[in-house]
Amino acid sequence: MGLTLDDLLDSWELSLASRNLSAATLSTYAAAGRQMANHLSDQGVRDPGIVTRAHLERWILHLVQTRSASTASNRYRSIQQFWRWCLEQDEIPTDPTGRMRPPMIPEHDVPILRLDELRQLLDTCAGKDVGSTRDTAIIRLFVDSGLRLTELSNLAVDDLSLKDRVCGVTGKGRRQRVVPFGAKTAAAIDAYRRARLRSGRGFDGPLWISERTGKGLASNGIAQMLKRRAREAGLPHLHPHQLRHTSAHLWLDGGGSESDAMRLYGWRSPQMLRRYASISAQDRAIKSHHRLAPGDQI
Repeated sequence: MGLTLDDLLDSWELSLASRNLSAATLSTYAAAGRQMANHLSDQGVRDPGIVTRAHLERWILHLVQTRSASTASNRYRSIQQFWRWCLEQDEIPTDPTGRMRPPMIPEHDVPILRLDELRQLLDTCAGKDVGSTRDTAIIRLFVDSGLRLTELSNLAVDDLSLKDRVCGVTGKGRRQRVVPFGAKTAAAIDAYRRARLRSGRGFDGPLWISERTGKGLASNGIAQMLKRRAREAGLPHLHPHQLRHTSAHLWLDGGGSESDAMRLYGWRSPQMLRRYASISAQDRAIKSHHRLAPGDQI
């Protein structure tokens, strides 16, 4: 046997790195490739030239049964890139994913937060210290802008203009966009700025810092903070991504256009818009009917 799956995965990862992809994308692709190789190795398959569609479909089925359809779909799309690369490099005679289809992902509405629940969450952050003002600003900016968690955590002070009420973010695929926020969010960030200055920590570098260490707060730190605040507010099942979903719902429910939503939330695919727009679509439909009420026009 010549080159093994592991050999080609090493080369593929080098090729991916040369394309200047984001660290998150590289990690996702590499993890999928290694999981596939480990599964095939357990079946005694190490030669990439003998991998068939049936081999890969059994692995995808295993993921659906042991993980989730969403995880299986993500892994499938990642290893699809690997096998296409192998074919382009003449390392395999045919692409085993050529006629495969990704697993269907059942649509589940992500619960959104009601306005009174958002107020309960903000009530837990009352105070003028660095931690309280920081958490207030994070929650308000999260809901106001609908940023992704990584986009929010990666913000630097220089990315903001409180006067213009906008921030510059780098999203998926390293695509940059300008995201606006409201007056209350600007005031909350300013209160946090003043708290940092009073504490002697300055207002430069990472936007969000640890109250204890003064170092930048990573995505995991923000997620932990939100879960802690949610427990204090009596909302124990809050997931950070719910705030992005809630933001999209509030935008659409308030009459915001779908084309503007595509730009503001950093979506390139209309499929993502449809997915988010489906959240509480029934509630919006009922509100629209109460407003238009065809029967009342008779």
